[in-house]
Amino acid sequence: MATDKAKPSTHRPSYIRTIDFDEVYQNGDAEYKHLIIRYPPDDDKGEGDWWILKCDEHAVHFGLKNPLQGAANHLHSGQHNNEPGEHALVIQELGHMVWDCTKELAEKNNEAVKVAVEKGYRPFNQNKLTNTKRMSVGIADAKAIPARRTPVTAAFQRKKDVPDSVKVGPSKDCTGVVYPIVAELYLVYWSKEKTWYVVMLLPWGDLGPAGLDGTLTDTGLLHSPPKCYTIDKATREITGWAE
Repeated sequence: MATDKAKPSTHRPSYIRTIDFDEVYQNGDAEYKHLIIRYPPDDDKGEGDWWILKCDEHAVHFGLKNPLQGAANHLHSGQHNNEPGEHALVIQELGHMVWDCTKELAEKNNEAVKVAVEKGYRPFNQNKLTNTKRMSVGIADAKAIPARRTPVTAAFQRKKDVPDSVKVGPSKDCTGVVYPIVAELYLVYWSKEKTWYVVMLLPWGDLGPAGLDGTLTDTGLLHSPPKCYTIDKATREITGWAE
């Protein structure tokens, strides 16, 4: 007996990451290229939104033949606690809606991606870097970082608003970020000044991933390094974690 094909879920994410078409396309010369897809894909009314898929948490940009399936495989990996690869969840967790995209613009971008692939372009995937390359750019070994226990739904950790009468201080229970990501911004409480600051996690070596020139050594921050690091006395570079 014939059965109807399962229709794709039309579930919309409870929050939406957005990105401009120009930021995706960059005149066809984007460093990280992405196919723009429509989701739901079989929307006869043409009302589906346009999306790119990438994992900012693990710096993974997906294959260009079927990025939705590639993203589903990544979401179902140990790095995301083997979350289900259901496409609606993939869009929610890894999708970035190209809010000003049209069918014509999507085709324009995707044609540029196709040409780049023919010339040898391959999507960047931090998980495929060698340990030597990871160390050179200040990225921890992926095997040393356990999967997160709960889904991350925003790039920033924000402190909840509290009345002025409430004294805010560090909690004894750890509810913050245990494994921060290089070049991301975080809200950090400094107990000495009893103040919250926005901070960026800098790479150990080249500061390029953080949008800065030079290396961490060039900043002078390692003149009196914390005891948790081991330092090369000649180069003043971080070589690892102290025992």
